Amino acid sequence: MLRSLICKIAGEAIHDSDKEIYRMYMHPSFRSDTLMRIEINGDGTSEVVLKIGDRFLYPPDNTISAETTFTKAETDAFLELIRTADFWNLPEEKNVLGLDGHDFVIEGVKDGVYHAVERWCPGGSDPVGRIEIYYNDMFAKYLNPDDYRKKRAENRRDDV
Repeated sequence: MLRSLICKIAGEAIHDSDKEIYRMYMHPSFRSDTLMRIEINGDGTSEVVLKIGDRFLYPPDNTISAETTFTKAETDAFLELIRTADFWNLPEEKNVLGLDGHDFVIEGVKDGVYHAVERWCPGGSDPVGRIEIYYNDMFAKYLNPDDYRKKRAENRRDDV
């Protein structure tokens, strides 16, 4: 279900791409949704887009985004996380659900092969948890949540 929502948010499907692309999405109970897309370039660098928004699909559009280019070293660090997690062999879902918390989805396409995993509050022994920590670190580094809160507050004033 969340994978179809990701396509609506990102505006594209990646499953049929001939590029190497990873997309991660967090859907928390009480915070704003976040999305990160990493497209690997031929020179080993990568193009990265990060977004924060209120469920992305509902007006007003409070979405903010940032774009950056990862160096080869930064890209290699991310790909090492994917390799260490054995992402391409992880089961799509685990039957772990809970109340408050968040869903975390990772999609990837490489050499024409698509794979996706979805987890509720990954952590502990789940290798997806380490990727989630990286994901949160990248948002802390490249996209200021205060900018998002400011835009959200401005839109609320406009609606009155």
